[in-house]
Amino acid sequence: MEEEYWRRFLKTGDIRDYLYYKGLAICRKVMDTYSGRGSGSAEPDRTQEQAWLSDEL
Repeated sequence: MEEEYWRRFLKTGDIRDYLYYKGLAICRKVMDTYSGRGSGSAEPDRTQEQAWLSDEL
């Protein structure tokens, strides 16, 4: 799905298409970060969260 938005952005050059693509990429990173957690805690690991967020900025 991410690839679809990327191709659409390359075709149109529309900033909205790029933002959809980036939004999906960030969402996937969040899902990957929390999917492997077996601790049962509802609280996120803020150090890990800040690490991937700083990569995006």
